[in-house]
Amino acid sequence: VQSICQVVEDPGIVVRATSFLPRRLGDPAAMAAEAQLWLDAAPVWSVQLGLMAAWAAVWFFALPALRDRVFKPVIAKKPWRDRWTALNRAMIKKMTWTEFDEALAFHTACDFLSIITQHALGGFMAMPSAIGLQVVPGAIRGALARHGALCEAGWELQDIVVRSCFFVFTEDGRKANPPGLLLIFALHHIMGISMVVPMNMYYGQNTYYHELVFMLQLAAFTSMFSQQYGFTLDPKTRAGLAQMQVSVVASCLMVFYSRAGRYLVVGYHLLVMLYTSGARVMLVGGIVTLLSMSVVNFNFCAESIAKLRKFMRMRPEDEAVETQIVDASSPIEPCPMSPVRASSPTSFGAAQERKKEN
Repeated sequence: VQSICQVVEDPGIVVRATSFLPRRLGDPAAMAAEAQLWLDAAPVWSVQLGLMAAWAAVWFFALPALRDRVFKPVIAKKPWRDRWTALNRAMIKKMTWTEFDEALAFHTACDFLSIITQHALGGFMAMPSAIGLQVVPGAIRGALARHGALCEAGWELQDIVVRSCFFVFTEDGRKANPPGLLLIFALHHIMGISMVVPMNMYYGQNTYYHELVFMLQLAAFTSMFSQQYGFTLDPKTRAGLAQMQVSVVASCLMVFYSRAGRYLVVGYHLLVMLYTSGARVMLVGGIVTLLSMSVVNFNFCAESIAKLRKFMRMRPEDEAVETQIVDASSPIEPCPMSPVRASSPTSFGAAQERKKEN
């Protein structure tokens, strides 16, 4: 077996990655070594790009399956289904200036829960390295964190492809994805995709990088889950409003930890590492990315403070308290409106069925 050994040195840690030249597929040793590279998310371009494509394929099939086979049937039976759908519908209108009917709002909100699941998985994969969980071996911690980053990049890649195709080729896709929303997604996704593979290639063992992956994904999951949980509660009761206020406080604390205080510390250490290692191109890219994210993070922190103040002032007896909740709500990530896939209630002729029902 012929191989090329690439050695990547990073603060005292040496990672050896092997990229095999064409060989016989029947060679067990070569196939085992190749499989190990993929399991480790090793710093080899073919492995990194292949894994990103693999994660994209996973989420392409998993997201609609979670939406249609898990979230839709479960939520449809809940007593809070109509209120949850109405609040999500109002939030969608607030964020995109687009009016969705009830069927599409329910479909999109369930799609939202699928994307929350992706953020949770990516964040938890990076957690052992981010918090220094010593019971997990160091090599496994690093591999999990790299996969966690590629998990997010893969979702972003498939989202760009699917959303663009439905926007270009279907009328319903254009309705569900207004141009302003597509611009937000393009900026958000391009930053993520352009950062992950180079960082995995050259600094894949750096724990500050792992912590950044952990914070951005898990913070997004915490905030989005908190919001969706709040939509299931009845704010016209004292118990429901109190639970909602507790979830808002928890979300606000997570935002300030991950998007302000700790984010600045981690970002500083990463820029210093890039500067001292002489990676000028990546340093410039890192500065641009971190500054861009800082602007977004500032907006998130300001929104969280405004949201906290509004929620703390609410009372169950207030008129239109549900309207106030929507006005105080905004997702911590760009609101992932559904690209309207084939199983959507508004795609491929189903709009005609909706007209008949009406």
